[in-house]
Amino acid sequence: MSGRQLRFQGSRRAQRSWLGRFSPRVAALAETLGFVGVFLVTAAGVTWAAHAMLPGMFSGAGRAGGSIGGDNVPAITIGAVAPVLVAALMVTWLFATRWFRVPPLTAFEQTGLPVRLRALVSASTGFAFGSVLVGLVVGVMAIAGWVSWQPSSEPGSPASAAVWLGGVLLLAAAVEEVLLRGHPFQLLKSRFSSAAAVITTSLVFGLLHAANPGVTPSALVNISLAGVLLGVAVLRTGSLWFAIGVHTGWNWIMAVSGLVVSGLPADMPRSEAVVSGPVFWTGGSFGPEGGMTVTLVILLGIAVVARMGPGRAGERRHILRNSGRNE
Repeated sequence: MSGRQLRFQGSRRAQRSWLGRFSPRVAALAETLGFVGVFLVTAAGVTWAAHAMLPGMFSGAGRAGGSIGGDNVPAITIGAVAPVLVAALMVTWLFATRWFRVPPLTAFEQTGLPVRLRALVSASTGFAFGSVLVGLVVGVMAIAGWVSWQPSSEPGSPASAAVWLGGVLLLAAAVEEVLLRGHPFQLLKSRFSSAAAVITTSLVFGLLHAANPGVTPSALVNISLAGVLLGVAVLRTGSLWFAIGVHTGWNWIMAVSGLVVSGLPADMPRSEAVVSGPVFWTGGSFGPEGGMTVTLVILLGIAVVARMGPGRAGERRHILRNSGRNE
């Protein structure tokens, strides 16, 4: 089924429901809030069921020795993230098939998540792009003498820890992307505008990190700018797989370098990063994402993705784009 054949059916459904009494924009906001509410309930239920059936199966900071977490924030684990991702995908599928009457086999296409071999290419391309961006940050800091590495007594294999962290960070990135730049993003885009979708989801993305350790105003600005980068990437490529790859590559390079990731310390076996540069550039206790070095790199990344051709990193299949708004 081609992208031109796909049509958003939510407006028809809304006309026959209580949402039809309101303007399309009010209805869109109500639908978005409904999506969030159903997700929260579903996530709580799936998490409870997972831990009831598989108690302690994924406990621990990281079986291979690597971990991400802090004294005030529990370590990120597969056991904590996987149920949330399952819930996010369940609710996305539910809203697409039940509310918007999308065929079950194409339900995820409206969010840029087509289940095809091309998805692997999109995600890998995004991963490479995100890795290069953070590689620039780490490289600049190393050349400037703001970060160095010294041996540590942390047990484990660096290679195994890197693989383990990659899996955890992939799941965590997928959760945030599906919830922010998946269905809600496309709904806001169709009812308001592309700019509104990018700005709104980026601000929410920044606020979600407001409680992280060491957060500063500059850190929130950078996280929100990262949201703009990811939002523009979704618009230009039509692929949420690409955005998930960028998000994962960004966090993974930061973590395996032993740097603090959004305020959460990353521990790697046999090596410890020592940051000694100016806080203005290095971000201080929040990590590089709180510094101007990351600001400049993110702006560069936005400029690059803004020039990407639509549909190249993944097939552009947005059901919501034809919902009565011509952009």
